[in-house]
Amino acid sequence: MDFARKQSNRKQRQLFDSVWSYSSIEHDGLGRYRDPLNPYGDFQTMIKITCILKPGGLLFLSVPLNTQDFIQFNLHRIYGPIRLPLLYRHFHVVEVLGSG
Repeated sequence: MDFARKQSNRKQRQLFDSVWSYSSIEHDGLGRYRDPLNPYGDFQTMIKITCILKPGGLLFLSVPLNTQDFIQFNLHRIYGPIRLPLLYRHFHVVEVLGSG
């Protein structure tokens, strides 16, 4: 019985009030850090974040932006008018802060 109880406890996920991601998601799935190549790695990470945020929780996200979308080899993605809305499609944008 104790073993079964421990197993079920491991399946419970921890939920967070907020998640902070600074200059990280744009690298997911590009293989630069020995992660598997996955063209949707950034989108999958965002979906994972929805699974660990409490209802009403906040995501503080920083990604590189430009007027066009592109991938700089395996370094990172630059988000523009096509890919950026897809990145945050599961979230309600509260505020956008720029660097300039």
